[in-house]
Amino acid sequence: MPPKIRAVLFDLDDTLCDSHLAMTRRLRFAFELAAESAGHGGGLDFDEMVRQAIELGQHGSDHFADLFQRYGIESVTAAGIARDWILENRLHGLEFFHDAIETLQ
Repeated sequence: MPPKIRAVLFDLDDTLCDSHLAMTRRLRFAFELAAESAGHGGGLDFDEMVRQAIELGQHGSDHFADLFQRYGIESVTAAGIARDWILENRLHGLEFFHDAIETLQ
């Protein structure tokens, strides 16, 4: 008789949840928040900023200050605001794929 299964492990990121979409949403929100705090916002291409941020360093924030400067955000604190928000809200926007709950059940 085969042994009884006691546990099944699943990877969360991009298996049960769309982590790329959630990361895109988090970055956009954080960048909008940081730009607004620096007196910017109107006219910035946040979608392109997010694309570049992911390309430069998908899992880090060290490149935020350089990225913001490319878009005319010279505030020293803006990158810190974005970084802090991302770190404090790392699960924000994370949602299960439409069939994940049914699969788990």
